Amino acid sequence: MRSLYLKEGIIVAFNENNLVSLYANLKSFLEIPSMLGYILYTIGRNISKEEMLEIFTDLTMGNKEAGTLSIGGRNAINIITMFEKSELVLPKKELETEGKKELINVGKILFDFYKDVCNYGHPNYNAHFGIVGDFDKNGVWRILEGKKEEFWGGYKPHLLAAITVIIFLCERVLKHPNVDNFSGLKNSHYFL
Repeated sequence: MRSLYLKEGIIVAFNENNLVSLYANLKSFLEIPSMLGYILYTIGRNISKEEMLEIFTDLTMGNKEAGTLSIGGRNAINIITMFEKSELVLPKKELETEGKKELINVGKILFDFYKDVCNYGHPNYNAHFGIVGDFDKNGVWRILEGKKEEFWGGYKPHLLAAITVIIFLCERVLKHPNVDNFSGLKNSHYFL
């Protein structure tokens, strides 16, 4: 469900030329396939259901350390860890760059897309002003006039790749023999 809201947020932000909202939503959206890849990696491991439950509880209920503002006692699983484990379960694709063909893991491509989008959220984001975006008269960071197609051409692959990988991973998770069509959800341990 979260992915549907984020996808919608990306489209609305793009239509509104709102770069800050677009990047925040796209960054979060690109985290979804890494989480699904981490789930597929975890269910493929030779671990007990109890160990799996602990991992999934950390995955769904863990919090990033926030000093005195931290909530709960479970630590979140780091997003970099999720991307790394996703690379272990995602296929490789042949890509040609600069006249050279090479096999590149789809997980690495998504992680590179993620890092690209994250650059705009760092304090150095103003280094990108004047290229595709700048502040409007109200102080909102917007896509420059006439640059929308160029901008979207640069970030459309990020969104489409994430959607494709989400579909691929959902199918793999649902078909995995350890999932068994979620029949294990009848277990009372999942609802404690």
